[in-house]
Formats: sequence, C-alpha cells, structure tokens
Amino acid sequence: MLAPLNPRLWSPTHAAHLLNRAGFGGTSEEIGALYRLGMKEAVESLLAGAQDDMPPEEPPAYARPRNLQKERREREHLSREEKLVLRRAAQKRERKAYLQLTGEWLRQMRESQTPLREKLALFWHGHFATSQVKVRPVFYLWTQKETFRRLALSDLSTMAKAMLCDPAMLVWLDGSNSRAGKPNENFAREAMELFTLGEGNYTEQDVAEAARAFTGYRINPVTQRFRFVPRQHDSGEKTILGNRGCWKGEEVIDLLCAQPACAEFMAWKFLRYFVSDEPSPAWRQAVAGALAGEKMATGPMLRRLFSSAAFYEERHGQIKAPVEWLVQCLKVLDVPQPPYDRTQNLLEQLGQALYRPPNVKGWEGGKSWITTSTLLARYNIAGKLLGIGGDLRGKGKKKRGRRKGLPGLLSRIPERALSSENALVQYFASALFQEPCSGEALAAWCDSLKEKPLQSDAVQRQLLHLMMSTPEFQLI
Repeated sequence: MLAPLNPRLWSPTHAAHLLNRAGFGGTSEEIGALYRLGMKEAVESLLAGAQDDMPPEEPPAYARPRNLQKERREREHLSREEKLVLRRAAQKRERKAYLQLTGEWLRQMRESQTPLREKLALFWHGHFATSQVKVRPVFYLWTQKETFRRLALSDLSTMAKAMLCDPAMLVWLDGSNSRAGKPNENFAREAMELFTLGEGNYTEQDVAEAARAFTGYRINPVTQRFRFVPRQHDSGEKTILGNRGCWKGEEVIDLLCAQPACAEFMAWKFLRYFVSDEPSPAWRQAVAGALAGEKMATGPMLRRLFSSAAFYEERHGQIKAPVEWLVQCLKVLDVPQPPYDRTQNLLEQLGQALYRPPNVKGWEGGKSWITTSTLLARYNIAGKLLGIGGDLRGKGKKKRGRRKGLPGLLSRIPERALSSENALVQYFASALFQEPCSGEALAAWCDSLKEKPLQSDAVQRQLLHLMMSTPEFQLI
C-alpha cells in the first residue's frame, strides 16, 4: 500500500489532492506552485513547514493566565450578591475570549503558510479532545492549541506526555485532583482506550494501576501552569500490561506506546483523517508497520503515506469535516472570515465547534458529519458566503455599490472564462473541485446558464452556489 508513486505520473490533480488532504485545499496558484516542485519536494515542503521550530509565544491579551489563588482570597469577604456579579462578569469575559480563541485558530488554518501544521493540530485536538464547557480558563485552551501546533509532527509518546502535563487535560479528565491514596482513573482509562490502545487491549486492573502512576500532576494556582508534586505521587510498585516497576506517568506513556496495539490503533486514526472514512485492512497493516518501525513518529509515516501511489488513488474517499469545509470555502472563494461570533455560530450549525466536542471521544467523523440539518446548513452557509440569502459580515456593514462584498474568486474571472457557458463552468469547476468533473455534472451546470448573461455577478454567484450544493463538493 505504501509503494511510491512514479514521479513521472505527478500531475496538478495529484498536487491538488495532496493539498486537500495535507492542508485545507488551495487556490489554483497554490496548487500550481506545489505541482511545479515535483512530488518529492512537494511532500518535503509540507513536512518541513510542519516541523520547523516554533518560537515560544506570549499568550494574547484575551488568554493571559490569572492568579486564581489571589482571586479566591479577594472574594472571601464579599457578599453572595457581589460574588454573583463577579461570576457573571467573568462568564462574559470567558465567552468573549473563547470566541477570539476559536476565531483566530480558524484564521490561522486559512492563512498559514504551513498548512500541514494546522491540519495536524486539528487532528490532535480531535484525538486528545477537551471541551470549553468544563475547561473554563481560555489560557488553558490556548496553551493546549499551541502545544498541538508546536508538536504537530512529534511521535505519539511525546504528544501524550505533553497532554499528561497539560492544564486543560488535567481539568478535563480530573487529573489535577488525583493523588496518592485516592487516584482518579479518568486519565488512565482514556490514555488507554482513546489515546493509545483502543478498546479491548487493556484490563480494568491496568487502568487502576496506571491511575496510581498519574498521581501528583497538578496546576499551579498562581501561574496556572503545570507542576509536579512528589508528595502527592504514588511511588509504589505497579504492574501495568504485565510490566512491573515503580512507574511514573511518563514511563506509563512509554509502555502504552510500545504496545503493538498502539500502532494498529493509531494507523486507523491517521487513515480516517488523511485517507478514507473506511480504511481497508491492507491500509491499516501498512501504516501500522510504518508507525511501529519509526517508534510512533508521525513525520516519517506521513512522508511514506503522502508519497505512495495508493494515497492518490483514494480520491473522494472522505467527507469533509465541517472545519475543513468552512476553511476551504473561505480560501477558494476568497471571502473575508465572518466576525468571530458568527464564525462560532456557523461551526455549531455544521456540527464541529472547536473546543466543543460532543464527548471525551471527540467527533465521530465520517458519515456522521452529514445529517439532514448539517447538509442544509452547508448549502445555506455556502449561499451566504457568496452573498445569497443573507449577510455574514455583521451588523452595520451594509453593501455599498453593486460590487461591494464580491467574492475574490468572482473579481478575478479572466475574459476567456466568460466566452461561453462551458468556459465559465470549467473555470469554476477547476477552482472548487480541482480535478475533472463528470460529463453529466458539467452538462447540467452549463444548462443552468442557458440564455443568462455570463457577466452578471448574480448569475455567477448562483452557479457557484449550485456547484457547492452538490454531493461532490462535500467530498475530498
């Protein structure tokens, strides 16, 4: 399954497919630039961008850490009514900060020059799912997002250890309350079932023993950063998956990642994300072997995957996730991102609001992305992005002039594309689908233009909306 593609077969269609799966799609210019690099350099350029060192960033103003210990002391002598006022004000600030966090992350996905980093960060967010419903401080969520971006191409053990010490995860799975003599099993269970091994590859005794190893991991109430408290850690002997020792949490992570079941489980997760909603046993075996051979390192596995002939044969094998769909729409149409509150509302309608997974398992993905309501939402939102049936730009931003709010894609139509119905359809099809469409689809779109002025903004928007409301546009 991982036999390499013959470089002589490399084509713009292959480049578009790679950019769809390893990023969020691209414009004709971006696809052309990737194609001209050649297959090997195209793959290497995406990997290099994802593994470049990210210098540490100061948290933005909306996500600064707070001294929770000081805040608690200051509230001790307040009345019940005064505490209620402060609580409501804090909730309002948290909501605004959360909208900024998710809105800016979506902007990063759209504008990044390293799309694979952002695509992997989104993968890790779904894999190590946490929710703002329980994790209130946005500083924790911002820190976790930056960890996903910084370690995007790391091996699984490195990422899982980072999550063991991650404040958002410590709150989400109650790790910050786990101590010697009273271990909490939540993180231990999910570390096995959801993060490394999958169901059926561990026992309840393994969970109980691992929970003891994960004690003593805390959040500093003054700095809001991780700290390890040795006196609260159970340093006694533990037996986990047949291995006996006085394990700490990080050592347990290494034990889990060394299990054969881990490579098989992660192969399935990566394949569902990058290749197909229903990967075949042959695919799973090949990718599991690649992961196991590289000690669960993500980069070498993706290099082989993105260079394989079979990868480029899996077109139309995935339903676009809502975040992918929205980012690709914004990129291809070249329209402004709506205000952050509107962006959040759109993602909720589509079924994938960032940092709002349905449960600890994250999003199911695949066919679950498409329901009657979410499919209708895709069609309606596509229309609004095109300026049909509503305005997503926020209050007080009324259109001025005929071309106000015109999508960038429409403002750049070359004269040759306006020479005939077929020319215009082919131009839009290459932008939206990035590979040849069926003759039936092309004919139907051409028929929709009969006796209509091709230079009309309204006609062009309607044609784009028709194309974006097809089953094909929901697939990559």
